[in-house]
Amino acid sequence: METPYLPPENDSTLFPPHADDCPFQVLVVDDDPGVRKFLQSLLASMNLSAQTSQSASQAMDMVRENFFHVVVLDVYMPEKSGLDLLPEIRQTSPLSRVIMMSGYADKSAAISALRGGALDFLEKPLSRELFVHSVNRALEVLEKDLELRRARNELERTNLELRHQKSALEQMKLQLIETNEALSVLARNLDTARVESERRTALMAKSLLLPIVQRLRNNAALAGCDGDLELLSQHIRDLTANVGQDNKIITTLSRSELRVAALVRNGMTNEEIAEHLNVSTFTVKTHRRNIRKKLKLNNAHVNLRSYLANHLAEEKARKG
Repeated sequence: METPYLPPENDSTLFPPHADDCPFQVLVVDDDPGVRKFLQSLLASMNLSAQTSQSASQAMDMVRENFFHVVVLDVYMPEKSGLDLLPEIRQTSPLSRVIMMSGYADKSAAISALRGGALDFLEKPLSRELFVHSVNRALEVLEKDLELRRARNELERTNLELRHQKSALEQMKLQLIETNEALSVLARNLDTARVESERRTALMAKSLLLPIVQRLRNNAALAGCDGDLELLSQHIRDLTANVGQDNKIITTLSRSELRVAALVRNGMTNEEIAEHLNVSTFTVKTHRRNIRKKLKLNNAHVNLRSYLANHLAEEKARKG
């Protein structure tokens, strides 16, 4: 099967701004030299570049080598009829528009030509006005077809670009998700490390300071300072108890929830917390609901602020 000839992708070269610079190409195929000469002259008067062929085989060679906007094809030729040549031209150069002509009033030939893809069928002797009209109509049809082709190609290029952009955005989204997950893990690890460091520091302080305070209390020279030493011992025990309880809360709540919980415990309203953290009131309410859920405060009558403020003391009393 022969490869169909297609004009360049840049179809604008087929329709230049100035016809004088690059006229349309027309091929006249007829075994009658008089007809060929007449039509070539007529087409030149229309500012169209016309080439002629006297045989079917020569015409096909010319169609394979060049693109013709319009092919004017005689039906009855000695080597091969125009009706037999028509499908070969349509297959080789599907964008070319074909005008059939015949010196015989043959209705069946006209029907076969139009069914085979011819744009028009003219009878000889040719009417100058009718021929000019037929050629101009063929060029108008071809121009519209090429405009549709350009629009389709542009749409396909746009769709391809959009698919590439969508793929790039999806890849970027995945990278952002992975980065966010990595940062979340890092933040949790840092919080855990900080809490563990505070816990160890407090326990070390307890193990080091309480024995010192006890030795001071056993010192008879400091008998008048028993109250102060007892208060100091109590403060050290409170610090140790608080660290243990804060560790449970921190490992339960997220970083944002911890900030909200701290501000709630300090007595700030939702609006004040939202302004302080530069977030919406809705976000603060969402964090509060999540805090209650994670701390298993299912009873709506339990005041969150009171719970956060008193939980440490309750835990310490329970342990003591």
